[in-house]
Amino acid sequence: MKGSLGLTQCTQQARWPAAPPVAVRQHWHRHVCCSAPAWNPQNVPDPQVVPSLDLTPLEAVQAQLHAISRNDEPWPNHGVQTMYEFAADAGSMERSRYFGFSKDLYHFDHFLHFKVACAALVDCESYHILPEPPAAVADIQQQLEPGMEAFYVYVVDSKGQDGGVFELKMVQQEFGLKQGCWMTKSCIKVACLISCVHTCLLL
Repeated sequence: MKGSLGLTQCTQQARWPAAPPVAVRQHWHRHVCCSAPAWNPQNVPDPQVVPSLDLTPLEAVQAQLHAISRNDEPWPNHGVQTMYEFAADAGSMERSRYFGFSKDLYHFDHFLHFKVACAALVDCESYHILPEPPAAVADIQQQLEPGMEAFYVYVVDSKGQDGGVFELKMVQQEFGLKQGCWMTKSCIKVACLISCVHTCLLL
C-alpha cells in the first residue's frame, strides 16, 4: 500500500527476538555479578587526612608522607589516594606535570602511575624531610614561582635501599572546594645518590 508520499508502508509488525527464558536470565545475572571486580579504586571513602585550611605546607607534606609510607593501611592504595587528594591538578581536564611530564590526572585511576613514577615512596622504610636542598639539586634548582614552597625528602625504600631525594612543590589552591589549601603541584625524584644527602642529614 502506498502512502501520501509514494512510499510503501509497512503493514507487518517487526518481529523482535523473544526474551530469553527466566532460567537463562538468572544464569546471566549470576555470571555478571560473579565476574565483577572485587575492588574498585573509585569506590572507596575519603582518605583519613584531606587538604584543610588548618594545615601548613609542612604539615600537608608530612600527612602525605605518613600515608604513602603505609600505602595499604587502612585499605589498598590509601596512601596513593591521599597523594591524589593533595594533588593540585587532580580532577582537572587540563594536562598536569605532577610527575615532571604531561599527564592527565582527571581520574584516580590515571594517578595510579604514582606507584611507578614515585615507587620508592610507596611503603618506604623511612623518610627524612631535609632542612635544605642537597647540593646536587641546589646547583640546578629553578627559581620557585611566587607563593610556591619546595620540600626535599630523602627516602629509604621498602627494601632498605637508597630511594633518592624527592622534590614536592606546594601551592595554595586558587579556586574550588579546596581553595586556600596547600596542595602538591609536583612530586618528582630529583636525586638518587645517597652521598648527596649525608651533609643535610647531619645538620
